[in-house]
Amino acid sequence: MKILCSGYLIRYPVGGHSWHHLHYLIGFKRLGHEVIFFEDYGWPNSCYDPARSEMTGDPQFGISYLLDLLRLYGLDNNWCFLAEDGTAYGMPRRRLSQLCRECDVYFNLSNINWIPELEQCQRRVLVDTDPVFTQIGAHGLGGPF
Repeated sequence: MKILCSGYLIRYPVGGHSWHHLHYLIGFKRLGHEVIFFEDYGWPNSCYDPARSEMTGDPQFGISYLLDLLRLYGLDNNWCFLAEDGTAYGMPRRRLSQLCRECDVYFNLSNINWIPELEQCQRRVLVDTDPVFTQIGAHGLGGPF
């Protein structure tokens, strides 16, 4: 199966959060599936840089962190980050759009990413890991998600 997953690894590159999302990606791969990870910037200055202890629009710390993790498990060629300035890192957005149409299932980890292309995913699974937080928009959007 081709499994598309979204999460919060680039914008919030910290230990427990990483473990939470990675166990899905690694588990699906170990079960023999093709796994693609994507993340969207979501809102302005949404990237946490722990080295500087600040929120920023620059995803470079998180991208480097993500690649180090994904490389360990052979997943470093199947990812995309859609940045605040419109840049697509990893794979081009048109390839991500194609994968949305082709995937067997989309796993929305933590309900923190939404792009119009996801409407094309035939099957969608929501793994809501922080009930109430996402429902009230406490993640920065200021309204319902």
